[in-house]
Amino acid sequence: MLNITPDNVQQVLDSNSLVLLDFSAEWCSPCKIMQPELEELDQEADFVVAKVDIDQNDSLVGKLRITNVPTLVFFREGKEVKRSIGLSSKRELLEMANALLRR
Repeated sequence: MLNITPDNVQQVLDSNSLVLLDFSAEWCSPCKIMQPELEELDQEADFVVAKVDIDQNDSLVGKLRITNVPTLVFFREGKEVKRSIGLSSKRELLEMANALLRR
């Protein structure tokens, strides 16, 4: 899974594909629970799945007003199109992504 940094965030968000950013932290138990499913999703999905460590990306966290972890944000062409806060299963994320890809 791609790790987002201040240096690569804009390039990733500006891609033509759907992008899912996982805002999480090392100290977050729900984030750790979701990690294996997100890694599976990254291998199987036909969209970009990337991880954002909130403790290392203050500016992006502030810009997107991330106040809880885990927060999962879908982007298309650099714009936020869907947000999910809290635990989400791989199946739920795939359903969200498929709905967004059909638009």
